[in-house]
Amino acid sequence: MISFLKSLFNKKSHDVTKLLNSGDLFFDIGAHLGSKSKQFLDKNLKAIMVEPLPQCVEQLKIKFKNKDNVEIIQKAVGRATGNMTLDVNTKMPTTSTMAKHWKNGRFSNEKWDQKITVEMTTLDHLIKIHGLPKYIKIDVEGFEFDVLMGLSQKVGIISFEFTSEFLDQTINCLNHLKKIGYHEYNFSIGERRKFYSNWSNTEDLIQKLRNEIINDKLLWGDIYCR
Repeated sequence: MISFLKSLFNKKSHDVTKLLNSGDLFFDIGAHLGSKSKQFLDKNLKAIMVEPLPQCVEQLKIKFKNKDNVEIIQKAVGRATGNMTLDVNTKMPTTSTMAKHWKNGRFSNEKWDQKITVEMTTLDHLIKIHGLPKYIKIDVEGFEFDVLMGLSQKVGIISFEFTSEFLDQTINCLNHLKKIGYHEYNFSIGERRKFYSNWSNTEDLIQKLRNEIINDKLLWGDIYCR
C-alpha cells in the first residue's frame, strides 16, 4: 500500500514464509499488482489472488500468465456477498477504498475521482470453493474489519494491514479474530520483512503498537495472527 513499490526491490522473504510449506494454499486479498505475492509463489505456494480494480487485474493476468499455481479473481471481499461501490483514486489506484473513514487519514489530500460497482465475496465463500488456506494476507485500504467479519472460523495464519490513525479499527479486527480462535499475534513495521518481536497475546500486542505510535504518528505495517 503506502510504499508497496519498495517491496519490489526487497529480495528477502518475510519471516512468515518460514511458517509455510511448498504446496500450501495462500489467499492474497487485495492483491494489487502482486508485489507481495511473489515471495510466496517463489516458495511454490498455491495463490488465490483477489482484486477488484480492473486495471490491476489485467496486470496480474499478464504478470502471472505462465504460473499454473495462481488463480486471479476480480472481486472485492467483505462481510457479505453482493455488490458494493469502490471509490477509485485514478492517480494512486492502490489507495482506492470502500472504507469511508480511510479518506480522513494520511491520504486525506488525495482525490477519489471515480466510483465503480464491484462484486463482493467473503472469506467463508472463498474457503468453501477453494479449501482452507494456510495463510491469508489482507491489504484493503481500511476495509480490513469488514473482510474479517466474513470469516467465521479459524484457518491458518492471517495478516492484515494497520495504520496508526485507525488503531480502533485494528482493535476491532483483533477482537473478532480472538472470538474465532486466534490467540497469538505479531507485527511488522512498514515494508520490513521481519517480525517485530516474539509472538504475544492481544493486550501485549496493542500495548506494543501504542508504544511505537508515540514515536511515529504515521506508523503502519502488518499484524500477523495465528
